[in-house]
Amino acid sequence: MDEARAHASTVWEAVAHKASNLVQTYSSSPSEAVALCGGLMGSGCQAFAQQQPMPAVSPLKGTMSCLRDCNHAGKCVAFKGFCQCPAGWTGEGCLTRERRPCTHETRQWGFTRLDPKVNLTEFRVEEGTEYHPIAGGRSSLCAGTCDDDISLCYCPSDTKYGRIPPGEHSLPGAPPIRKGRPMGQWCQPKQDKEGFPIRWGTVDYDFLFNDKTGWCNAEHPAGRCDCYQDGISGATCETIYEHTCVNQCNGHGECYIGYCQCHKGWFGHDCAYRMEGVEDSPGLEVERPWIADMVYTPATHEPAANATRLRPLIWVYEMPEEYASRMLQYRVDGGFCNHRQFTGGNVTDFKDHNYYQLEMGLHEMLLQSPHRTLDPEEADFFYVPVYTSCLIMPVQNFGDGPYYHSPLSSVGRLPRHRAPGGSSAVVAAGPRDGGRTVQAGGLLEDAFHWIRAHYPYWNRKGGRDHIWLATHDEGSCWVPNVIRPSIIFSHWGRTDHNHTSWTGYGPDNYSLNISHPLYAPKGNLHRITKGPCYDPVKDLVVPTMRSPKHYARSPLLGYPPVPRTRLGFFKGRMQFENLPYSRGVRQKLARQAWEEDWAGAHNILILDNTNVTQKTYSEFLVESTFCLAIIGDGWTSRYEDAILHGCIPVAIMDNVKPILSNIIDEADVSIRVGFDEVGRLPEILKAVPQEEIERLQRNIGRFWRRFAYTSHRVYQKRLRDIQERNLALPALDTDVTLLPEREGMFDLEQSDAMQTILEWLYGRMD
Repeated sequence: MDEARAHASTVWEAVAHKASNLVQTYSSSPSEAVALCGGLMGSGCQAFAQQQPMPAVSPLKGTMSCLRDCNHAGKCVAFKGFCQCPAGWTGEGCLTRERRPCTHETRQWGFTRLDPKVNLTEFRVEEGTEYHPIAGGRSSLCAGTCDDDISLCYCPSDTKYGRIPPGEHSLPGAPPIRKGRPMGQWCQPKQDKEGFPIRWGTVDYDFLFNDKTGWCNAEHPAGRCDCYQDGISGATCETIYEHTCVNQCNGHGECYIGYCQCHKGWFGHDCAYRMEGVEDSPGLEVERPWIADMVYTPATHEPAANATRLRPLIWVYEMPEEYASRMLQYRVDGGFCNHRQFTGGNVTDFKDHNYYQLEMGLHEMLLQSPHRTLDPEEADFFYVPVYTSCLIMPVQNFGDGPYYHSPLSSVGRLPRHRAPGGSSAVVAAGPRDGGRTVQAGGLLEDAFHWIRAHYPYWNRKGGRDHIWLATHDEGSCWVPNVIRPSIIFSHWGRTDHNHTSWTGYGPDNYSLNISHPLYAPKGNLHRITKGPCYDPVKDLVVPTMRSPKHYARSPLLGYPPVPRTRLGFFKGRMQFENLPYSRGVRQKLARQAWEEDWAGAHNILILDNTNVTQKTYSEFLVESTFCLAIIGDGWTSRYEDAILHGCIPVAIMDNVKPILSNIIDEADVSIRVGFDEVGRLPEILKAVPQEEIERLQRNIGRFWRRFAYTSHRVYQKRLRDIQERNLALPALDTDVTLLPEREGMFDLEQSDAMQTILEWLYGRMD
């Protein structure tokens, strides 16, 4: 451990020295800029490459104090004088208690949280009636003791391993006397104490409460409940490991399920700001070397005399925590809403199953960027971190609140958890259509009003220099009109006017007008635009976030290429019973492909997501010439999946622009097939000339890094490990003409997705 600490200390010194002496300079010649930016549309790349660096400046320091020192619970934003409160507290000075009770039901309207007192005998099943457990409809369902800061259920306080809350006179935010073992939604009893069946949970009463074998009473219980929460694991959830926060609190704070509790003298969302007089110093990354690669904040260090930096300069708003980290505290499962997570042994695991992981990922990359400034007065752009996708799933679905001006949706599709013993007793409550996106829009509108009320920067350019991210299925189609003047990043480039929702999932249908005579007398449709969801002049369709392990077998990461023997490939959800899903396109395509045996007749393989295969998804992609990118409930990540594996994307997405299409001409890396043409897919693919196939493949080899976040520090070590391992493998085929070519080592920070975004922003500077 001493060696690890010494190494981490050396790493910090190197990082701090690099940041302090950072001489950011591209200043490429015109010919070099043309070579670097060749084939890209717009002026951003070349202008970015040829800009003259500007002197670095000392970071902004804090000099203000906050009311009651934020009640010993929150942290004071000491250049503005307001508090950032953790879950459980809110308001000026964090003086107002904000409970999130565990509940099996949710309100329809209003601002008063439900706090039902549970008497399990009230849920007894009448003899002769069918058993329908309500477990799963709300993860905060609780027949134990509730942590009502975050709405998480634990074993009852009167059991041996039950939760005992802090004492009555404890300071705000004090830890519990005994943490206890969690009792998640799939560890709720299906009988009451007297043994009567109850319409509640999915496990036997004795499984939880038996004195000798029960989860809540036995040292070594006969069965196990999921640990759920971030930072705990083990057979009885006894193992504690690092929680996940953006930038790991800059090493100068403790991370508690997404919220940074900053050390004395440090403040801000990621503890990057210092009070006046506090010296820069190494942080927790020295004694916890496993976080060393996650802590990187050039903006916080004092610059050397010759240090320079490049524009654009981006300021990340300091706001109340309910817009971002509160969502991480409220999420049910520690595996949701993040792009990375520590697991047992504090090993980093990348969360590629989280489709919306760019929400936390982009936030972290901007906090760690050399283009970040801590002084909003010098910023070129302002990023507003609001975690709408995390609110939509899982936060909003599984508890009574937070509440943003719409009925809370019931659950339609539930997380893929099973009850102990393998039972999959899942009963979905009837969904309240439209509620999830209306709630998310309300969150954005609240954030808009907050920043306008507390900072002057929106009015400077009418919001045109502000950046918002909308990662959910239908991108920005549902965002409120008040933020439309801003730059909106999303994964969904829908361009048609008078649009309506394409989702096949009722709670996300933003086209339904949800009204209430008191709380929403005008409904919600007046809040959203009838114009295009995506404006290519001011908005950007950004790549989804994929870790290196997702495309580790790609020739673009040095894996030996194999012949692309398959003409076309697609694997994904079909949902034949859900006709609105994918506008019916996936269903139509699959039925025709299977009925006409496209696999045998045309070498085009179409698979449902449930098909079990011996090959991995990645292997299918590298063996295929064309890979289909078909819409689902909204955007599809298969466009990037194809490119990252050297496969030519086939965009089947009418009126939708694909990723980076206002920077990279989609005709240079993909082909397009209309909804009404999918039945002719074999004919269309076979008609593409070999010369065109090779042109597209070469362009993919040229541009692919702009679809991957290779510069993200968290990914870099894994990327290098994969490259070194792949390049040590012998060629699998003697055909040296295979395209795209097998790529060697490259500059991970050059021309990746993040730099592409920065170049595009530079081209938009006034």
